[in-house]
Amino acid sequence: MFNRIRQIHLFAAFVLTAFVLMYFISGFVMIFEDTFQRKDNSVDKVLTKVPGIHSLDDASLLSELRGKYKVRGQYEVRRNESKTVVNFRHPGEEINAVIYHDNDSVVITTRTKNFVAVLHQFHRLHGYRGGWNYGLWAFFYDLSAIAMILFALTGVYLWYKTERNKWPGFLILGAFTLFTAFTFYYLNNLN
Repeated sequence: MFNRIRQIHLFAAFVLTAFVLMYFISGFVMIFEDTFQRKDNSVDKVLTKVPGIHSLDDASLLSELRGKYKVRGQYEVRRNESKTVVNFRHPGEEINAVIYHDNDSVVITTRTKNFVAVLHQFHRLHGYRGGWNYGLWAFFYDLSAIAMILFALTGVYLWYKTERNKWPGFLILGAFTLFTAFTFYYLNNLN
């Protein structure tokens, strides 16, 4: 049993290594925002008219935009009485499509990002929508979350089984558990 837990702990560490490294690098860039600034390398705008586009359902609208304007990435659709806004996010590129209902005009704004902005987008990339490659990313993201839980639980088990003097470990485990609980409480009760 002990050796099996050690193997799970080891393989969980292997899975975590790539994601922790990527999150460390992208998080470091995000923390030092003044040093590593996000910038648009270029901004392009296209204005066209597409009769009847405002009446399409979300799936047909996404298909039309992808086919006609070659947009890609994860998407979000927002509608109101006067316009429909579709945002596409792809690391390195952000595309905003605004469809005005009164005249069926479509304004596509494409922003090409610098490397720092790409790291920001990698750090925030989540969800299974946007295509197979985003689904694969989300699957590995979820796998790394499971690996993190397994790594922590197996680490506590291995510590408990191998350490003779347990009080320092219980003290550290208790302190960080309280810190985590306090953080959840504090963030949940912000006004």
